[in-house]
Amino acid sequence: MEGCYRLHDLMLGRLMKRIDDDTVVMICSDHGFYSDQRRPVGTSAIKGGKPVAWHRTFGMLALWGPGIKRGEEVHGATLLDVTPTMLRLLGMPVARDMDGRALVQAFEEVGQSVPTIETYEDGSPHVLPPEDIDDEAVNREMMRRWMRRSIGRRGNGAGRDSELAV
Repeated sequence: MEGCYRLHDLMLGRLMKRIDDDTVVMICSDHGFYSDQRRPVGTSAIKGGKPVAWHRTFGMLALWGPGIKRGEEVHGATLLDVTPTMLRLLGMPVARDMDGRALVQAFEEVGQSVPTIETYEDGSPHVLPPEDIDDEAVNREMMRRWMRRSIGRRGNGAGRDSELAV
């Protein structure tokens, strides 16, 4: 496990070197994993294993960047809060049909409330067609677009998406 942690720290460090001073970084997980005596014996493989038995109840959330309080602990956050928080950071409206909330307790200044909208839903399907789910080219293109949008939103982001290896 130690090597796995080092690898992820290395990858995060490389990403952090590429961002500018206007970028907010959000890292989150939906759950943790047991890595001590509570870790089940056997495999966590989805097929034949019991991956849920390896899961801790709580995940983690880390925010860093301009407008984010240093050392602030956020309690009670859930996965449902990630999107409203990102929308609020981007100055975009949070939809009233979203179950989560913006985690403004982590912000240096809450500022004015951001206008809300009824929904972002447009009736289009939310899933890829079955033939695209494991298509490497489709996955790379989705990641490239996501990286361009994510990194380019704060600051100008000019040219950076072409430098990122995905």
